[in-house]
Amino acid sequence: LVYILNNKVPRAQQASCIKSVCTHILNSGGVIRKLENEGLVNFPYHVIGIYDIRHTQGIYLRMVYDASPFTSWRLTDAMREDLRGQILRFSLVKRGWKLHHLLMDPTRNDVPMKFDLPQNGTELPSTLEPPPKYPY
Repeated sequence: LVYILNNKVPRAQQASCIKSVCTHILNSGGVIRKLENEGLVNFPYHVIGIYDIRHTQGIYLRMVYDASPFTSWRLTDAMREDLRGQILRFSLVKRGWKLHHLLMDPTRNDVPMKFDLPQNGTELPSTLEPPPKYPY
């Protein structure tokens, strides 16, 4: 999830906006892996927000989380409706197709590569098939 906060909103409201996004994910059973603040960034073009106000700067935030697709869908609705004046833009990016693809991916630094297998004898596949190009 990448989102841009309105820098003209007071800092307390910015913190409550971040907190509401995080609590929405956590209350739905998701896990937040990483939260990065890129700071105040000048836009290459004017971003038009609510009430046709032009913004030239914003605070970029990047969050890596694991949750169900239904949670992501409800999060987008909440960001569109509830946090309308605080969040200028947002975008969700899917990082993987299946959990074992994410766990075995050597480029991920936020998930440990070693993990305990279940005691009932089920194992992850030794070779991973690539995810389909178009899952729909």
